[in-house]
Amino acid sequence: MIFTGFSPNTTYKDVITLTSFLMPWKISSIKNGIYQDKLEQKLTTFFNAKKVVILDTGRSALTQALLVGQVKEGDEVVVQAFTCVVVINAILSVGAVPVFVDIDDNYCTNVNSVKKAITTKTKAIIVQHTFGFVTDLKKLCELKNIFIIEDCAHSLGAKQHGKLAGTIGDVSILSFGTDKVISSVRGGALVINKQKVLDVFETLTIKKRYRSTKDLLQHIVHIPIFWISKPLYSMYIGKIILYISKKLEIINKTVTHKEKKNLITYTPYRLENILCNLAYNQFKILTIKNKIRSKQAKYYFDNLAKISSISMPNFDAEAIYLRFAIEVDKPKKLIKYAKKRSIVLGDWYSSIIAPIDSNQKQYNKKSCLHAEKSIKKIVNLPTGEYITKKHQDKIIATLKSYDKS
Repeated sequence: MIFTGFSPNTTYKDVITLTSFLMPWKISSIKNGIYQDKLEQKLTTFFNAKKVVILDTGRSALTQALLVGQVKEGDEVVVQAFTCVVVINAILSVGAVPVFVDIDDNYCTNVNSVKKAITTKTKAIIVQHTFGFVTDLKKLCELKNIFIIEDCAHSLGAKQHGKLAGTIGDVSILSFGTDKVISSVRGGALVINKQKVLDVFETLTIKKRYRSTKDLLQHIVHIPIFWISKPLYSMYIGKIILYISKKLEIINKTVTHKEKKNLITYTPYRLENILCNLAYNQFKILTIKNKIRSKQAKYYFDNLAKISSISMPNFDAEAIYLRFAIEVDKPKKLIKYAKKRSIVLGDWYSSIIAPIDSNQKQYNKKSCLHAEKSIKKIVNLPTGEYITKKHQDKIIATLKSYDKS
């Protein structure tokens, strides 16, 4: 079975890392330990940042970003359509109002659309770098006196004209969720680029508290459960294991029911040492992982370019292609067609605010036409170190077969 999502970064090395913490001499370092500081230091150097703060999730990091931007009740925060509900929840949690803008041809924030949306109430802009592409950073710099948050959840290591995503805005946020560039199951970071922002951050009181033991255990067991289930998925044993694990809440949900209904605020917790170890190990090989993704994207692009029923963005050698996005008519039909051939394609994002069963009431229909067009056609192809050329050839052959059917 070829998967686009389903915890694509999980390996036996992660299982070994987690198992090592059960040793008597390491069990006391499950929550507090050296990898928290190591990960923060690595990221601080990577971004040449004033400070990096490791947190339990990217959504917590985004909430803190809004707070250090001094976004208050009644302020407007510009955010693109074609995003995730947790982004909207972060805006709502500080009492602000989300103002939706359209996307560009690479599914990133359309800066021209942003300029038209700015009012006297605009306090901040969340600039989303989608699928590993980067929003037009040069045009961003022209926006004065507005707090800029770069959402790098999809784009850790991506560049534009040689400039690293996450280094241009006042702050940036990262996510280490299950399907992100690097993964610790959950986790995120706030990257502070400006001294004046750091000064504000120092006035905030963020307690070094941790999630409940139940939450932590759900994240820890996610790794062995997915590692065992994926190779057995096509034999239904894996499906059963995952179904039972989710039903009994042995593993966590990526987006909860309360999140989908905007009934949640995000309390910042410190990311546990055991999970920081996972993220740290993957970050050490980030450049290698991203080069693999870029090479795979080029292979897709070269082999799919002549299929008239498929459209896709122009290839960008500086993008890191967390997923390779294409557009087709009747995407659900293609996804079903591929699944019969043991290929699970992705659907980020099939709604203006994902997941599709999330509250969409914050968005005014027909206000972002490009995004509305894309959600009706989008399909994601997998990239990553465990997608082989043989896998890609099978995916490409399936797309060509579907085109002729």
